[in-house]
Amino acid sequence: MNEIILNRVFQNQNKTLSVGGVFNKAFLNLEFKTIELPWRENTRFISCIPEGIYIGRAINRWSNGAYAIHILDVPGRSEILFHIANFVRQLEGCVAPGMRIRDIDNDGILDVEKSGVAMRLLEQFFPVGSPDFKITITDIFKIRGNADISKLDRRFKVRDYSKTRKI
Repeated sequence: MNEIILNRVFQNQNKTLSVGGVFNKAFLNLEFKTIELPWRENTRFISCIPEGIYIGRAINRWSNGAYAIHILDVPGRSEILFHIANFVRQLEGCVAPGMRIRDIDNDGILDVEKSGVAMRLLEQFFPVGSPDFKITITDIFKIRGNADISKLDRRFKVRDYSKTRKI
């Protein structure tokens, strides 16, 4: 059964950056990046959610019908989603996946690029109506310190492993 693992590798006063993957047991099927709000004591609308193990459910958003992944049972929070967004200013506690981290609008704050592509790839693994699945979020930066974000995309290559042939 597929699951999502997010390793948060960088956090500052503006954002939280993660390297994420869709895994089936020990096999990586898809790698992507995410951007979230920084940690602000799990306060609604201004903070990322706590690290932990959650249940994910593929849905069509109630606001616009678009595909999203609902993160269930977040303590003190509701309606936390993986959804399309490129900029941290578009988030109110949710997670925005993308295929690359870079400063799209040249405002000095890193963004995620190709969020729509990342969501379409996630939908292939977790279509609406599929069984609920596990989402694990770990604050790696607390253990190892912040990653060198200038090397983030070189260090963690973006790959879609779902079509890789086994040898």
